[in-house]
Amino acid sequence: MSDGDKRSIARIEDATLAFGERVILKHCSLDIVDGAVTCVIGLSGAGKSTILRLLDGLLLPSAGHVYVRGRDVCHISEGSATRSGRRSACRFSSRRCSTA
Repeated sequence: MSDGDKRSIARIEDATLAFGERVILKHCSLDIVDGAVTCVIGLSGAGKSTILRLLDGLLLPSAGHVYVRGRDVCHISEGSATRSGRRSACRFSSRRCSTA
């Protein structure tokens, strides 16, 4: 399959996310295509979980667009988002360290 034949499952286009003056993501773009393994890696606090929350519609970008299955999640109704969310799941885990 050539790159031109791959179908986009999810896409973030030039997204920026800020909470007040604190910019979390700036001009972030990502394309997840059918048949590919996509990894989001980075240091603690780099924005990995934020990207997942954008893709799941839990957060909306301050600028830019997020598309999932061809639909702009930034401009869909809450009811549509709820129905769409039934097809995806996101689980955030934490590591707990203990000393013996």
